[in-house]
Amino acid sequence: MARIDNPQFTLDRVKSAFKYYAGKGVAPMQSIIRVENALVDGRGSYSFNLKKDKSLLGPAEVSMDQWDLFIATHLFIGFRIDAKAKPGMAPMLTYAMLGDSANNTSCVGFKTPDAEALYNGVLSIMTNNVANLENFPLSLFKFVPQTQADGATVVPEFNISDVAVQTPEQFVFSGNAQHNVKIDFPVEPTASFAADAATPSDYEAKVVLEVYGYNIKGGAAEAFREAANPLFGRF
Repeated sequence: MARIDNPQFTLDRVKSAFKYYAGKGVAPMQSIIRVENALVDGRGSYSFNLKKDKSLLGPAEVSMDQWDLFIATHLFIGFRIDAKAKPGMAPMLTYAMLGDSANNTSCVGFKTPDAEALYNGVLSIMTNNVANLENFPLSLFKFVPQTQADGATVVPEFNISDVAVQTPEQFVFSGNAQHNVKIDFPVEPTASFAADAATPSDYEAKVVLEVYGYNIKGGAAEAFREAANPLFGRF
């Protein structure tokens, strides 16, 4: 079942900014920020750099440029277990899928259920020294699809409308501000996030943050720092 979403809520948060920037000849573009972290056995705290250096980005990652403004409308946190020889090519997982290497070769899963601990954790977002989100439950991002991985050709169903969570307020991420996006979840030192594969070291499990919304290219430039801008004071 798709999540309950409120399109009017999104529209109310973006229309004034759209009108202002359109008058300046700048068109906000529907876009995504996607950054990821490799899961480390026994570790339950990870930070996501929305402005990750382009030279350090993985094949599937998308970060912000310095002078961009990004109006976030939805958030998603999930897993991906990449073959190291094919980074960024594995399907997104909306829950900690256990592997079945004997019967399922279409998609690699986890060897143990330890990654389920993520859904007992929280998400926090700070801009400079101001808290945007505190202790936001990661359990809201869990979705077990009807279509599961099966055999050699069927991968788990993924529909972003089932898993993305509408942001509870207007988040404006600026390329020239400091944004601290962090997740914390309980783990024991013995926790394992290994892949269920004949050679687990050939794979890397990752936790992935996706931010959906509208990017305003160059929207944080000095020329737009004026009282007429409805986003003035947010960058």
